[in-house]
Amino acid sequence: MIPHLSNHVFDLGQEDPEGQRLVKSPSWYPAAMTHALLNRTLKAVLLAATLCLATACAKPSVEILAVANSGFLIRSSSHAVMVDALFRATAPYPKFFQQGPSENLIELMVSGGGAFEHVDLVLVTHAHPDHFHAQTVVDFLEIHHESVLVSTDEVAASMAEVPGYEAVAERVIVPNLETGQCTSIEAGGIPTSVCRVVHSGAETTNNIYVVEIDGFSFLHEGDAERTMETFGRVPIPAEGLDVAFLHDRFVLDPDTRTILTETLNPRAVVLIHLRWDAAKATRKRIAELDPEVVQTLPPITVFGAETARSTFYPGD
Repeated sequence: MIPHLSNHVFDLGQEDPEGQRLVKSPSWYPAAMTHALLNRTLKAVLLAATLCLATACAKPSVEILAVANSGFLIRSSSHAVMVDALFRATAPYPKFFQQGPSENLIELMVSGGGAFEHVDLVLVTHAHPDHFHAQTVVDFLEIHHESVLVSTDEVAASMAEVPGYEAVAERVIVPNLETGQCTSIEAGGIPTSVCRVVHSGAETTNNIYVVEIDGFSFLHEGDAERTMETFGRVPIPAEGLDVAFLHDRFVLDPDTRTILTETLNPRAVVLIHLRWDAAKATRKRIAELDPEVVQTLPPITVFGAETARSTFYPGD
């Protein structure tokens, strides 16, 4: 931050008739010293600003990379978290829900290439195959010895049935929760709140996660039942959420929208559960909302391609 220059030293607010700024000194300050002081102060300010930009004063940022469906990589300067990213396009659902990551991207994630070189925490919200593939997750953990997985009993049970699970089992965390309960844990060195809720329209259990990395907090809903009761129990940080990963109904449906604006109230939203070819139409639907509704909404990101990225800043 550039230091504040008090007008008890000088004031650059006055314009002379020829368009040059005048320096106005306090009555008690020797006029002959004012220009010298001004020059020294401006040099100090410029030096401080240069050092600030180059070192610790640079504003921290978090990059969000889209994988597919509800899968993302969230990376800060010192931590990385993956949510619902390790799955394949084999889900027995209608075509709309069937877009998975490409085989090239799956290989990149599992092998630890590019942005996936070091991942502290892997989160899986539930066991449906458009969010999770047991063998892929086990393969990932076998290579990523630094990674810890947090998920549900159903996810862990599916992983236990595939080759290689025993070698990674000690890094699989399943919080002991009943439906409707929340807990706070530290997984992979990252503070994480976990809420066990009901999956929307299904009997599968679903975890809602609230995660904080380097002062940046985000929520991922998975496929949670979209009710005020469900989201009202989620522990929102005192500083508020920076990003919420949510279905488009939180924006487009008036009843569900109240959960977004009255309960979660994040500084930004990233939409999930969308095919890439639906991104343009979704952006259009949002743009066509009533202007009074739009004023109540935070900025909304709709990714439209695999590995598309966007940068976010804590507190913005």
